[in-house]
Amino acid sequence: MGKSSMKNFIFAEATAFRPFRSSYFNIALVDATLHLLHFVRMPTAKLTSIQIAIDKAFTAAGHKLPTANYQGKNFLPGGPAYGIHNSNGGRFMLIGGGIPITIDGQIVGAIGVSTGTPAQDIECAQAGVDALAAWVKKRQGAKL
Repeated sequence: MGKSSMKNFIFAEATAFRPFRSSYFNIALVDATLHLLHFVRMPTAKLTSIQIAIDKAFTAAGHKLPTANYQGKNFLPGGPAYGIHNSNGGRFMLIGGGIPITIDGQIVGAIGVSTGTPAQDIECAQAGVDALAAWVKKRQGAKL
């Protein structure tokens, strides 16, 4: 699947997912080189969450891990990773909602979602990733 069709598919699925009727999100998609491929701000999504969504995708793709992994005592003052959120020009996100996209064992990009609670953002991002995984598995037989 080309970048354009993958992008459109993920966005269709992620924007269709709303854990609560009043939920609206900012959704960003980056490629494996951390370049922003696409961004959608759903109606009434918080303006202050635009950059957060983009940076969640940036962090997930760049570190090849979900942003929810960067929680706990290691990231608190005195912890060995404290201050990592100031790296990369302050773009490193420690808030859940950024998830890498893997196809055939390769990170091809990441999705970042923001505006809801971290749990809601994670659910929305995971909906996009899961839908893509099902689509690829059905059509191409890829291992995700």
